[in-house]
Amino acid sequence: MTDSQTQIEANALFVPSMVLCKQKYHSDGTKDVISSRFAMIGSQTDASMFGDTSAATADEATMLCCMSAFQAHAIAEGYVQQLGYESFDVCGAFLHIDLVSPVMIITRIPSQLAHPLAGKVVIVRKSCYGLRQSNKAFADDFNKTIQSAGFSQTTDPCIYKKIVAREGDIDQRCYISTHVDDGKAMFNHRPLYDGLIEVLEKRYGELKKATLTGFTGTTFTKHENGAFTRSQDGYILRFLESVGIKGLKPVKAPSQFDLFEGTSDSAPCSQKLYRTVIGSLKTRYDIQMEVVHLASKSSAPTEADLAKVVLVLRYLLGTPKLGPTYYTKEGPVMSCYVDCSYGVHVDGRSHAGFSLHIGADNAPFYVNSKKQTDCVAVGSMEGEYVAMSAAARKVLEFRYFLESIGFPQKAATVVYEDNMSAINLAQAPAITRKSRHIHIRHHFIRDCVNTGAIIIEHLSTDKMLADFLTKPFGPKKFTLFRDRLFNTVSQPEAVVVIEQ
Repeated sequence: MTDSQTQIEANALFVPSMVLCKQKYHSDGTKDVISSRFAMIGSQTDASMFGDTSAATADEATMLCCMSAFQAHAIAEGYVQQLGYESFDVCGAFLHIDLVSPVMIITRIPSQLAHPLAGKVVIVRKSCYGLRQSNKAFADDFNKTIQSAGFSQTTDPCIYKKIVAREGDIDQRCYISTHVDDGKAMFNHRPLYDGLIEVLEKRYGELKKATLTGFTGTTFTKHENGAFTRSQDGYILRFLESVGIKGLKPVKAPSQFDLFEGTSDSAPCSQKLYRTVIGSLKTRYDIQMEVVHLASKSSAPTEADLAKVVLVLRYLLGTPKLGPTYYTKEGPVMSCYVDCSYGVHVDGRSHAGFSLHIGADNAPFYVNSKKQTDCVAVGSMEGEYVAMSAAARKVLEFRYFLESIGFPQKAATVVYEDNMSAINLAQAPAITRKSRHIHIRHHFIRDCVNTGAIIIEHLSTDKMLADFLTKPFGPKKFTLFRDRLFNTVSQPEAVVVIEQ
């Protein structure tokens, strides 16, 4: 920037700026520093000034899939104690990138700043925060820099890998997950990671580096046996305190049997309050069914809907430190559980759910629980069949991803299903006459079975893990399924203590 008025061009565009302050928190929820950032009000720039502004961030599910698969391989091959977990942050990331703009951009430095240029008009030379083209410009440069260190992109463009094959020994691996200017690393050979840091610091200056303890609002805990747990305790405790609910009595389940029942006869509640609370809930796996369903009520919420949201908050109040624990001895092999509750919604639609795991006994890296909106199933078999097709699309997506990170699935992925009629239809040589009304898109599961990508195995309902994602249970059964889903049953030494 410069304050020389004589350098300002006649067609220069003035863009207002501000200073944003934000309280930072440690992963356990305690206060960290208050950060401040100079930012432009980029919404006042014209779209003709820049092209594509999209910049990807790593998907949480692919990140967890990568970590879980790498850990499972390490356990199976006996090198789990060699695994390292680190994080880094590029300080002032966007300011390292020159601004690209067809016209000169100028701004006025806020006068309240204790700075020599406070109150003066300056020329913007760098990709300041707030300008709509800055995120994309940094992402492109960040990607180029990471790849210059010998890393390559996977099917998730924000997950990078570097694998050094070693004949007769374990391959050296390092995986990087990026979220804007933050990075998380998992490796079994530290020099691969250190080499990346050296390249990044040469380009962006000294990075903020630390052993991984949290990432994008979660707490990361590594256990002695190689397992790791992800929780949201810091965020949850802070959020519950902000909504003033800490004085209420905790409950053992986040919903009651009336979860899907209609509430239209109840009085309306504050839409702003309802949206604020439901929008602040991170979808932890054990409350995903409730949060997704209750979020669908945001357009016209009622007092009865709000009471159901409060029940979720009271459940979180008793289980803030709970989270999935990842550990399996089955190796990096993916499996899937699928279930559907027929006609449980007031409009006759069914509720489906499925979960994807590395190791059938492991915590899931991806969970889906939602109302079937693309069809009204005319029977339980159809509901289960449609749910299997939805799950199969995700199975293929993650089979491709696992191959791209060096863990190809050598055999068909096992999909567990508890409805034999749905299984028979998926495996039948032809679509039966009674099933020809089902839309062609839902027959996707048949092609996956025929090509050998998926094999369906029957699993009794009492063992069906995805049943947890499709209907509310009483406290005793809910706790049983939740602990299985979070993999805390087989790993008692790796359980995070739950405050009651």
